[in-house]
Amino acid sequence: MDQVGYLNDSGAISELNERISRTESETQAEIAIVVLPSVGDYSPKEFATALFEAWGIGKKGKDNGVLFLHVVDQRRLEIETGYGMESILTDIKCKRILDELVIPEFKGENFSLGIVKGLRGIQRGIQNPEIGLSDLVEEKEEIFPYIDQPISHYIQTMETNMSAEHNGMGIFKRMLFEPKQSFKEFVVFFLSLAAIAVWFLFGGFLSILPFGNQSIYKVYSYFGKYLSWISGIIAGFSILPTELSESDTFFSILNLIPIGLILYFVNRKIENRLRNNPRTCPVCSQKMQKLNETKDNAYLSAGEISEEKIYSVDYDIWHCKGCDIHIKEKYSGSSPASTCKKCHFQTFRRISITVKRKADYDSGGLEIHHYECAHCKLTENREVHTAKLTRSSSGSSSSGYSSRGSGGSWGGGSSGGGGAGSSY
Repeated sequence: MDQVGYLNDSGAISELNERISRTESETQAEIAIVVLPSVGDYSPKEFATALFEAWGIGKKGKDNGVLFLHVVDQRRLEIETGYGMESILTDIKCKRILDELVIPEFKGENFSLGIVKGLRGIQRGIQNPEIGLSDLVEEKEEIFPYIDQPISHYIQTMETNMSAEHNGMGIFKRMLFEPKQSFKEFVVFFLSLAAIAVWFLFGGFLSILPFGNQSIYKVYSYFGKYLSWISGIIAGFSILPTELSESDTFFSILNLIPIGLILYFVNRKIENRLRNNPRTCPVCSQKMQKLNETKDNAYLSAGEISEEKIYSVDYDIWHCKGCDIHIKEKYSGSSPASTCKKCHFQTFRRISITVKRKADYDSGGLEIHHYECAHCKLTENREVHTAKLTRSSSGSSSSGYSSRGSGGSWGGGSSGGGGAGSSY
């Protein structure tokens, strides 16, 4: 993987890929060559080890992988080896490959040639584990004289790209400074946000009215719950493709969580206000008082009290002191239950499961689901047949090319922490 570009520009990438593929075919060893402009605040050695582990270079169980890393801004080269490669490519061999084959070419800004020579040295070490140090670094075959651009060319290109990325308008900035153009570009995003805003304004208006009504609450609760959440999801994901391609702020992705929290708490606040706004007495038109959970039991039947005890239903009792009448309002609880066919209260729910036969790969299983009414104690057992288990097939193959990119399909090897590093 060459993120700087000199291996592609010189054409050396073709020879490197061919050699990596041939080495894996002959020895099963996996080699990755990575050229990066920077690794940030990491040291190249730390980054090499972390990248090796993340990609899993080498065959699983054999750990026969090698990572050849060039970090341009730190002028540093690292060879990282897997556990199974440490006795073959020892630390001293890796160091000699870098110091005698690679570094001299890098000091002359022949980067592609240095990488090719380094890979050839690694190949010789893998193919001939007993090779001596002098033979390891001796070039007996003719090498194509790859020619690179001056490193200043690549550094200038990288700085230009980083500056453009930093100073680019970006999605969020375009929304602030070019609202008309942004609206045309992200019309679905803005219309979705507008739908949420309009619905919240409508709910906010209803919540500040001096009177309340259960029908108003139910309409807002039902439509508001779905409209606001669907609009929020559409708003976030409508901008996602553009954002992933530009990657300037990740505005919509990072705001999915706070937008979701805002939707939840605003909806909850409006619903609480609508549910608790004073009701108007149908007889004397005076405001009624909502009774607390203890006092409202006097106006509930035994079955309704049972419904509240299991949180299947929640009742609000509004009482008028002047007329001494009350209004009963029924709301869904946090743990809904089915309606009992005997007492007709919403108190029939599953209380336990007994496994009679576990499912396997040849046949399904059998469970007995035990139901009981929390009010009249009616019981019922239901047989439930579960599906048989299915076998999942998995397998992977790897091709030793350096062009596999960010860990495409390596064999699952681990780093042994061995190898060597050199600066130029």
